[in-house]
Amino acid sequence: MVTQENQLSEQDVEIDIGKIFLVLWRKKWLIALVSLIFAAVGAIYAILLTPIYTGNALLQIESKSSGFAGISGLSDAFSGGGAGGETSTELQLMKSRKVLRPTVEKFNMEIEASPKTFPYIGGYFYRKYVKPKRLSDQQYAEPLLGGYFSSSQKYAWGGEKISIGQFDIFKKYYNKTLTVIAIADDKFSLHIDDKEILKGVVGEKHRVAEYGITILIDKLLGRPGSYFSLKRVDQITVIEKLSNDLKVTENGKSSGIIKFSLDGPDKATIKQIMQYILLT
Repeated sequence: MVTQENQLSEQDVEIDIGKIFLVLWRKKWLIALVSLIFAAVGAIYAILLTPIYTGNALLQIESKSSGFAGISGLSDAFSGGGAGGETSTELQLMKSRKVLRPTVEKFNMEIEASPKTFPYIGGYFYRKYVKPKRLSDQQYAEPLLGGYFSSSQKYAWGGEKISIGQFDIFKKYYNKTLTVIAIADDKFSLHIDDKEILKGVVGEKHRVAEYGITILIDKLLGRPGSYFSLKRVDQITVIEKLSNDLKVTENGKSSGIIKFSLDGPDKATIKQIMQYILLT
């Protein structure tokens, strides 16, 4: 009796491949539509995603020779041979704060300033904008549907730039995003929590004692009313991030050649940072 029940249960769970294909065939248009939607969403996401570039460089470490052959041989033996000792030291030095701190200060990496783009899609239009060669032409991209939605005119659509020479603020406001609004004739206003705290001129240093702010905007290009984001980050946080992003490895065992790799969204900045680190 037990054997028969087992046989019946096995028959009950048998899969009918033909029925499965029949069900799939009946739902073919729904399956195709869902697949098409997911493929379109994936393609759009890939297009809108900010591209990340990688910069690579090689550095050769020459071993220091000793004046005595015997001592030199002992040195090679303890260091693993060749330039192993110097390479290991250089690997540690390149990612030390002694090297990274001056790099962060050189490029003002504690200060994050950028044009404010429309959520999700604005970054794509901003990156794809090609500035006209003739200065008489329009220097900034027209806001998408700007004639219908006035709010889109405050976003950057292409050609807007900002460069900060100095920005200090009380430490309690670190990581807080402030807003810079471009005004005609190289003027700007600075806002925190939608409150205007300063009206200034590009190229001049300004102070706001209430917030401990000292700010110097070197360059501000944009239509009047364009918004820019401004934030100061703790230096230690920036150094740790740079240390994690900077990949330093030996290219082969005891080769004396160090390989550098750095990822980021700005090709020019990556190149400048790597050149500075290599020359430090």
